[in-house]
Amino acid sequence: MYHKSFTIIEIVFVILIISILSTFIAPSFKQDNLQLAANQLLSHIKYTQHLAMSDNKFIPNEKVSNYSGIKQQKHPRYWFNGRWQIFFSSDGDAVGDSAYVIFSDTPSTSTTYLYRYEGNPNHSQSIKEVALDPLNTSKYLIGTNFSSFDSDKKNKINEKLNLNKTYGITKVDLSKGCSSSNRIFFDYNGKVFNSYLSDNNNTNNNNIYNPYININKDVCQIELQDSSINKSIYICITPETGYSYISKTGC
Repeated sequence: MYHKSFTIIEIVFVILIISILSTFIAPSFKQDNLQLAANQLLSHIKYTQHLAMSDNKFIPNEKVSNYSGIKQQKHPRYWFNGRWQIFFSSDGDAVGDSAYVIFSDTPSTSTTYLYRYEGNPNHSQSIKEVALDPLNTSKYLIGTNFSSFDSDKKNKINEKLNLNKTYGITKVDLSKGCSSSNRIFFDYNGKVFNSYLSDNNNTNNNNIYNPYININKDVCQIELQDSSINKSIYICITPETGYSYISKTGC
């Protein structure tokens, strides 16, 4: 009785065909850094929104403020500047606003800033504004060397948040609903706000006390550009709900 089987020549022939096909198929599995950068940024935008919804920054009056003196006076007036935010910057070794940080601002301890919310991600033994990375608690969610970040904590910087260094992103561009700023804030309801309001020591401007003056009324579009391949990908954040998603064609 004979049993059907493959000959050595047939096996070699099949291996040869597979090898030839793999040379054509393999390039299609090349890592898509643009998509990876968008996926990461989207997850961090959602995490910023989560922090804001679980940490209400509202301060109704000076009595419930945990500060004293001038800072105690400014705290309930400008508490909304302390909302959790994601801030894009070219500081340090970042390129084209490609690095970002997730933090909650607090009134400055410096008389230079007249105890205002200065908008920088400060971090020291007594001030901790930057969020920890929930996936790696030895790092903070800051992607570049901000001068305001504690020099003793430089090893805590997470280079994944430097999109140029990690993914080759050459520019991050905010437009439409968030075109006036390189910051995106969320409130405790998950609603989206843009820009940053400094009091500039102007106590006569009533708008400065309006926590909803910078609420987004249009979709916020974040474009990630990779000039080496002449491609872009977009992250869209809808007004009101703060729902965010990735788009290949824009928002």
